Amino acid sequence: MFNLIGHIVEKEHLRGLWKGMTPSLTRTVPGVGLYFSSLHWLKGKYVEPGKELEPLQAVVLGVVARSMSGVCMIPITVIKTRYESGVYEYRGITSALRAIYKTEGVKGLCCGLVPTLFRDAPFSGLYLLFYSQTKQALPQGNYCLYGCSAFKNISQLKEVQNPKNDINCPLKNQAMKD
Repeated sequence: MFNLIGHIVEKEHLRGLWKGMTPSLTRTVPGVGLYFSSLHWLKGKYVEPGKELEPLQAVVLGVVARSMSGVCMIPITVIKTRYESGVYEYRGITSALRAIYKTEGVKGLCCGLVPTLFRDAPFSGLYLLFYSQTKQALPQGNYCLYGCSAFKNISQLKEVQNPKNDINCPLKNQAMKD
C-alpha cells in the first residue's frame, strides 16, 4: 500500500491522493439523499403506518431503494471511476459528461450499471434487514444503541461483502497495471 501511495505522490504529487474527490462527493451526497428518499417513499407505500419492517420487507425495500438511487447516479459513478483510474483526463464533471456522451453515447454513461447494482443493492438490503431487526430488539428510544447497532452491522456486512470488489469496473484494475 505504501508503494502505491509513493507511486501516486511521485507521479501526481500530493494532489493525486485526492483525485476524484469532487466526483465522489457529487455522487455520494445526492446518492445518499436519493436512497433515503426512495426508502421513505417505499416504506410509506408498502408498510402499514406504525408497523415495523418485516425481515423480507426490509431486504426488498433496501434492494429496491438502492437500485433506484444507483440507476439515477450511474453517470456520476462512471465519471468518478474514470477520474480515479487516472486513465482519463477531464476538465470537470460537465466536460466529462459531454465527452462520454459524445464518444460513447448513453451506453458509456451507463457503463458498469449491472455490476454496480449487483454489488450495492444486496448490501443495502441486508444492511436494512440487520439494522431494522437489531433496532426492534433494542429498548425503544435509545439512539446511542441504534448508532452502535448501525456501526456493528456495517462492519459485519463489509467483511461478508469483501468479494464485491472482484466485480468492480475492470477500468480500475487496468489503471493499476499501467
